[in-house]
Amino acid sequence: MARNTDDIDSKGKPGRKPSLSAEHVLVLRAIVAERPQAALAEVTAELARRCGVKVNPVTVRKALRQAGIVRDKPVRRSSVQRAAQGQADPRTGYTAMHRRSSSAEGHHTDLTDAEWALVADLFERDGKQGAPPRYERRTMVNACCYVVRTGAPWRLMPKSYAPWEAVYMCFKRWAAAGTFEAMHDRLRQQWRQRAGKSPEPTAAIIDSQSTRSTA
Repeated sequence: MARNTDDIDSKGKPGRKPSLSAEHVLVLRAIVAERPQAALAEVTAELARRCGVKVNPVTVRKALRQAGIVRDKPVRRSSVQRAAQGQADPRTGYTAMHRRSSSAEGHHTDLTDAEWALVADLFERDGKQGAPPRYERRTMVNACCYVVRTGAPWRLMPKSYAPWEAVYMCFKRWAAAGTFEAMHDRLRQQWRQRAGKSPEPTAAIIDSQSTRSTA
């Protein structure tokens, strides 16, 4: 049986005709030379614009490899770099204020600048009466968050915070006044707004468990 010569590729093997011809490979070489850090999707789109050929980026990648054309790695800024430059992450809205401190004294349980700006007034002393606070309010709140989050004993609190006795007294006073609940409500509203939801939930689910009891 005679075999159609159109079904034989450049390597002499039977199959479909290659999607990209030698002329297309030359255009790809020119595109990569002009834009060495272009992403594969950008190279594919530029090839379609110049030659009118529509192929899958996988096909373009295969053609580049067969022709020995090497692209430079695309420059992609991380969310940390964007935050350092004062630009918000397009996915999460993060800025430098939403990042936790990277200093040696900071802890992952500390409040970020954005969180502290939202709840700072809750921990300020009303009326400005009495002696000024001996320790910074934010440091005391961070110390309380550290103990609550890690479950560490008060006496084993890191030395970067205030003395544990002073932190414990503030914790007792704020817990009795419901200050931590108010802080939690504000931070929850912040996360709901960033997720595109209403600040307050409109419904709640109450779960119960049925257990067998004695007479």
